[in-house]
Amino acid sequence: MTETPDPETPDVAPEAPKAKRQRHRRRHDARHWLFYLRSVLVICLLPLMFLAAATVMIIDREITAPSWITDRVEARAGDFLEGATLEFGAITLRIGRDLHPTVRLVDTRLVDAGGLTLSRVPIVEGLISPRGLILQRDVLMQEVRLIGAQVNLRRAASGNVSFAFSAGGGDLGNARSLPELLEQFDQVFERPALEALETVRAEGLVVNFDDARAGRSWIVDGGIAALDLRGGQTALRGNFSLLSGRAGVTQVNLSYVSPRGSPAAQVGLNLTDAVASDIAAQSPALSWLRDVDAPISASLRTSLDDDGALGPLNAALEIGQGVLQPNPATAPVAFDAARAYFTYDPVRDRISFSDLSISSEWGSLSAEGDAYLREFRDGLPRALLAQFQLSDVVMNPPGFYETPPQVPQASVDLRFRFEPFSIELGQAVIVDDASRVTASGAARATPDGWQIALDAEVDQIAPARLLDFWPLAVKRGTRQWFARNVSGGRLFDLTSNLRIAPGEDTRNAFGFAFADTDIRLFGEIPSIEDASGVASIAEHQFHVSLDDGTVLPPEGGPLDLAGSHLQAVDLRLRPTPAVLDLRVDGSLTATLSVLNQPPFGFLDR
Repeated sequence: MTETPDPETPDVAPEAPKAKRQRHRRRHDARHWLFYLRSVLVICLLPLMFLAAATVMIIDREITAPSWITDRVEARAGDFLEGATLEFGAITLRIGRDLHPTVRLVDTRLVDAGGLTLSRVPIVEGLISPRGLILQRDVLMQEVRLIGAQVNLRRAASGNVSFAFSAGGGDLGNARSLPELLEQFDQVFERPALEALETVRAEGLVVNFDDARAGRSWIVDGGIAALDLRGGQTALRGNFSLLSGRAGVTQVNLSYVSPRGSPAAQVGLNLTDAVASDIAAQSPALSWLRDVDAPISASLRTSLDDDGALGPLNAALEIGQGVLQPNPATAPVAFDAARAYFTYDPVRDRISFSDLSISSEWGSLSAEGDAYLREFRDGLPRALLAQFQLSDVVMNPPGFYETPPQVPQASVDLRFRFEPFSIELGQAVIVDDASRVTASGAARATPDGWQIALDAEVDQIAPARLLDFWPLAVKRGTRQWFARNVSGGRLFDLTSNLRIAPGEDTRNAFGFAFADTDIRLFGEIPSIEDASGVASIAEHQFHVSLDDGTVLPPEGGPLDLAGSHLQAVDLRLRPTPAVLDLRVDGSLTATLSVLNQPPFGFLDR
């Protein structure tokens, strides 16, 4: 009998033991390789994990710089210094929070090939360029900070400027002028060793400035200088405190901006509380200040063109109370304040003053004009020729006038010489209403004091206006007599001479002609009417000579006094003796009538 299979039972053959073993082996191998890969991954990541942990631990912490960084810093310094070496007491490394590495050099010394220390800087900090480290595997400085650096700046008598790091060290730069020296430093930053450099900042900078041309030395203490090389230009900014051995401290602000690779530049200098005579030797345009002792604030702007030639200098000067005193023997000429705005053209050696104003106890004035520098020696002029137009001239020497006279306009031609100091007045022209005054003269500073000579002429003037310019203290008695006894008409062909010399009495002379003038002689004697003639004051004597004039006495008709003469013998005496020489043409009655008037009274006696 045949057995029939159950349809609900699957037709599956039993699994072979060999297949089971193979499948188990594959699962075991997969787990083994997975474990192996995990182990390898952990082993590979461990250095990175340790590096990351170490990096986090040293952020904002100083550590001793690795030897390879030290070697690269020394190598870079050698490439840049061309024979000199850079030594330091210690070098550390700090990773900033932005992951930029900064090296710090302590007690840095610049040593030349012969072993001489050229410079010593207490602290130098440098921010290393990440681009240089990653792409070029090199230490390239991106930012440099110097703390406590000391440099020496020297100006020779010829005007050449040199730069060194120590008083006995060799010059690291030498140029004909400060802008040219700055241009040399601009070219230094084009070297490959500094290709990544963006900024340099010096703090606590000390500069010893020895100026042989001025015969002076200055010290800059606590200065700050910032150099920015970004944006395709070299921009230098500096703030300094200048010590000149005087009581005050001069503040100096310097700016220099130049396109990279070009000599062209814009240069600016601001000075506050400087001494005028101290800065006079720094530029030909300021040489006229050499004998002025006064505080000064100055703003100076100039430029260099594409060939490196110096362009015009624009200057604004504010001068405080001070004196002009060329040497200790000369009496100081004091002033309260002065102001000057000018442009200096170095090609034509011309200073164009758009505004020059002076105020003092002697008066005030405003001026504009041109001055030409002459007789150069060692880069500085020894003479100056000037032409000025004056306005708002007020003359007010102490005790000279009750009401200071004013002159609306004047012009002067001057020559200044500086060694020894002298002012030569070629011509001064003053226009005052209908009067025209011309003057010439000179003032010289001698070893014994001022020597002054002044000559002036006036074409015509009214007697009342002459008194406005006649000082109260000069020939006081004559001035009083003139004020009481001379009126009307006109004075013309006036001449005046003044001579002052050390150790000698002041000498002056004054003369004029007159016409259509009334002159009162003595007491109640009738005035001389329609008088014409000449008068003079010299050697303490006063002379009047009549060419024409008439007296109308109480009786007898007119008297013609032409040819009469009056002489005051000595104006220094009180009362002043006088001699009257009368030439009379008229009736005897008229003559006797005059002689009987006070103070004579001959007939009544």
